[in-house]
Amino acid sequence: MPIKSIRSRLFVTFGALTAGVCIVFAGITWLFAVITEDDVVKQVMHTEARFIQAVYEQTGQRVQPRVDYILLFNRKDELNPAMRAGVEEYQHEKEFDVEGHNFHFERFELGEQDHFWLVIDAAQIVVIDSLSKLIGWFVGVSSLLMLIVSLVAAKVLSNRTARPIELLTAQINQHSAGSDFAPHESRRQDEIGQLGRAFEQALNEIDVLLQREKNFVRDVSHELRTPLAILQNTLVLSAEHPIGGEDKVLLGQISDALKNTVEVLLALARAESLSFEKLKVMPIIERSILALHQSQSNAAFDVRLEVEENFSVEGNGLLLSLLCQNLINNGFYHGGSGSMCITNRGAVLAFENDVNQGPGKHYQGLGHGQYLVQRIADALQWRVNIIQTEHAYRVEIDTQPVSG
Repeated sequence: MPIKSIRSRLFVTFGALTAGVCIVFAGITWLFAVITEDDVVKQVMHTEARFIQAVYEQTGQRVQPRVDYILLFNRKDELNPAMRAGVEEYQHEKEFDVEGHNFHFERFELGEQDHFWLVIDAAQIVVIDSLSKLIGWFVGVSSLLMLIVSLVAAKVLSNRTARPIELLTAQINQHSAGSDFAPHESRRQDEIGQLGRAFEQALNEIDVLLQREKNFVRDVSHELRTPLAILQNTLVLSAEHPIGGEDKVLLGQISDALKNTVEVLLALARAESLSFEKLKVMPIIERSILALHQSQSNAAFDVRLEVEENFSVEGNGLLLSLLCQNLINNGFYHGGSGSMCITNRGAVLAFENDVNQGPGKHYQGLGHGQYLVQRIADALQWRVNIIQTEHAYRVEIDTQPVSG
């Protein structure tokens, strides 16, 4: 059955790692004990062999070992059947096990032409036998304790490691659209912190996209309803009366207004509109004026520019162009005076129309288009101030960011 929980996977991983370390530790300890035992037996055997060799050189006689657990044999055929079978089976070994006994067997030279064999049954050495049992108990108990401690540590580590992930998951599940998402785990300087910051960025971007979608739907409903209604009414009336010159002018204005509105709404809905850069304002205003002149070359419209040549703002080029185009077109189509003055004072850019007392036949009011202007300014983080008097209509754009 696959393990689905990260906590369980971490526990199994840490537990297996620590258990493996315990097993390796126990194996190394036991190996060290066995090597130590063999070295002790070897030292004891070689000590007795040197003693027997020294006595033989002095007296010419073979003496028995001084301890009863060491057996001396002059020939192999003197070995008992069990030992002889072990020697024949392990001809190249100095240690072998026979019938539950651990024998150490080695040949030593005696004089120039003679030799003898010493055999030790390690189980009969009380000290080694007791030490082996003690080491066995020590290794077993210490390994068990280490395993228990390691499993507890693995449990604590798995909980501690999985806890931030669980908290981050809970915060993501509790997050609602439109609310700020700033998990505490994002402050961490590790991989979990990176994951938290990635989720924070992704959710905030999704919130921005959802808000942009809501704004787009609201803007479409707000801006397109009136011109579409006028178009529909004009088409209904055209069934009874032919479309006259005045209606054609009105339809042309509505067509231009719809085109401009759609361009603005699409620009506001694009993610590219959020990228800002340093922009010179004068060239953008000039292009907007020339675009109006090309589309309305037969109309008289006087624009007076009093904007500093090096006047620059921090914003988006497309949105700034649409803002200028909207305000200039608004003054042309709905101002009624045939003129506009564009100035700047510091960071404030102003568009001003004179207002005639008697508007023309197609005059719709200077308030037309204010909503789109405000939406563009909000996207650019600028402030809009509209001043309307009996003789003038003035729109001031403060290009200092609202956050600053």
